[in-house]
Amino acid sequence: GAGDRNANLAEAYSALREAGDAAEASGNDRVRVMLLIGQLEMASGVPGYWSDIADLIKRAELGVQHVQDPVASLLFDELRGVVAMNHGDWSDAIERFDRTRQGWLERGSDEMYSRFTALEAETLLSRHAEGDLARGLAILAEADTHDLRPASHQFLMVVRAMIDGSLGTSTALESPVLGAVETAGKGDCAL
Repeated sequence: GAGDRNANLAEAYSALREAGDAAEASGNDRVRVMLLIGQLEMASGVPGYWSDIADLIKRAELGVQHVQDPVASLLFDELRGVVAMNHGDWSDAIERFDRTRQGWLERGSDEMYSRFTALEAETLLSRHAEGDLARGLAILAEADTHDLRPASHQFLMVVRAMIDGSLGTSTALESPVLGAVETAGKGDCAL
């Protein structure tokens, strides 16, 4: 149940902290930074740890600057975007997701690029400022041209359908394509 899940999360969070302390004591800065990023990821998604976020961000930011690791930098920027999104700071989240998706594209990871394109498009939908929905649709269409797994193409289509629905431009074709008709009410839609 929920109590077991919370106990497991508390145990995992504690283990990450202990492992980070051990990495710091041994002088393994890159591992320490990646563990801090892991703690930040967990804290950003679990209300019981939100009070730790500001300290984790400060420590991880210093660590990322110190180790100069491009992957750590992308992961950190991604999580800063998630934290900004969770706080309703849409503009900061959009800027970070855009930087992250471009960084993954430069590293040759089309899958990560598509993931953050979808996240940026969802955040544009949430902000809903002038031009945001058109921009969201444009970046989704561009990402869909990349060589992606079928599930990634479907995820981009789902986000596009959300934006189209907001615009009132969704089509009757989108529901069957997304599997909504066949699996409606069955709880087994596999997007």
